[in-house]
Amino acid sequence: MFDMGFLELMLIAVIGLLVIGPERLPSTIKTCAIWFSGIKRSITNARIEFEKQIGADEIRREIHNEQIMASLREAKSKQEEMRQQINSGNYTGVFGGDEDTANKDQPAETEQSIAPETAEQAAQAPDTPNETKQP
Repeated sequence: MFDMGFLELMLIAVIGLLVIGPERLPSTIKTCAIWFSGIKRSITNARIEFEKQIGADEIRREIHNEQIMASLREAKSKQEEMRQQINSGNYTGVFGGDEDTANKDQPAETEQSIAPETAEQAAQAPDTPNETKQP
């Protein structure tokens, strides 16, 4: 509750000892502790009563339920998007607006689409380095 270290408490004890005196200091500390605990209890009870009056538990529960419903709606929209991609044959495994990483309209390039070779081109091509000529 209070951000007080050992030195601050010792300073308060020394000042209390000088001002109040050693005979009345223990009873004064006990009285102050009773007052502080009563004030703390009153503040806690007031907070609890205030939260009951405004329905804080119900508000927290509604906020939590709204967060859950939002995540369910998001999951359902992703599921529907995936279903549409599968039905149209464009399933890429990427959801929601990532067209830069998944080109849905363009087919994936393969070696055949990059360098189409016919039988004549393959026959005219020089020997590849993997093939060795025997003398």
